[in-house]
This record gives sequence, C-alpha cells and structure tokens, in this order.
Amino acid sequence: MSKLFSIAATSVILLALVWGCSPSRPLAHQGRQVNVPAALVEPVTIKAITTNHKSPVKPSNAGVLPLSEANFVDTVLNAGKPVLVDFYADWCGPCRMMAPVVEEIATSTNDQIMVGKLDVDANPAAAAHFKVKSLPTMLIFNNGEVVDRVIGVTSKDELMSRLQDVS
Repeated sequence: MSKLFSIAATSVILLALVWGCSPSRPLAHQGRQVNVPAALVEPVTIKAITTNHKSPVKPSNAGVLPLSEANFVDTVLNAGKPVLVDFYADWCGPCRMMAPVVEEIATSTNDQIMVGKLDVDANPAAAAHFKVKSLPTMLIFNNGEVVDRVIGVTSKDELMSRLQDVS
C-alpha cells in the first residue's frame, strides 16, 4: 500500500511540475489539495550560496583551480581577468578527453587567464544556474559575465582562439 502511495505522490509532483504549479498555487488531486515542495518548482540561483571560505583557492598540479559553489563567486566572478571554467563530471568520457587540453591551457597562459574546473555532480546548483545541460561545457567569463560557451570536445587551438578574442 505504501509503495502505491509513493508512486501516486511522485505522479502528483511530476504533474505539478508539468502544469507549472507552485507553492503559492497548490495542485488539487482527487479532491485533496497537495502542496508541491518549493525546491522542485522555484529556480535555483547561485547568489543564494554563501561562503565562509576565506582562504584563497590553491591551483592543482597543472595550474587548474578546483572550483565549487562555495568559492565560485570569489574566484570566478570577482577574478578581474578572463576565466575559463570547465564544467565536467568524473564519469564523462569526453570530459576526460578534454582534461589534458584544459591543463595545457592553464599552464600556457602565464597567469593572463585563470582556468578552473567545476564538478557538476558535486555542485549541481552552479551547473543549473549557468544552464549547463551537456558535458563537457566550458564557459568563458570576463568581468563576472559569461561571454562565450563551448559545448563538447574541441581543440586547444579553438579554445585559445576564443580566449584571445576575450582578452
């Protein structure tokens, strides 16, 4: 019986999402009013993420900064120079193919461009905020704004060309 109720509740939530219901506009199901959890219908914003992290982010061995939702604003949006952010996942084959390319760019730019990597599985709010739907996705930021987006596997020359257009 509880399994059937769980399936019914899941169906109600999915219908609520499709119909665009919100906590302020509850869904009526079989004569009962069902409130949809706000987390399922309200947009995620990265500004809601706060940080207590005050120490500077240290680059990895290859000069690539490990990014997270906790340090993203301080490290990327307030960088003062162009930033290449690689949105990746450990299980993603194409992401693993791009890792050496991203590391080469980090070592060859001589601190003119900051390069970071953000694991989308560990940081889903940041990925949702920047509408990352395919992996790998590389975003180029300048003055805190996304100025270019590269989706999928690409060459080092293509990425360098796009970075030079920004800087």
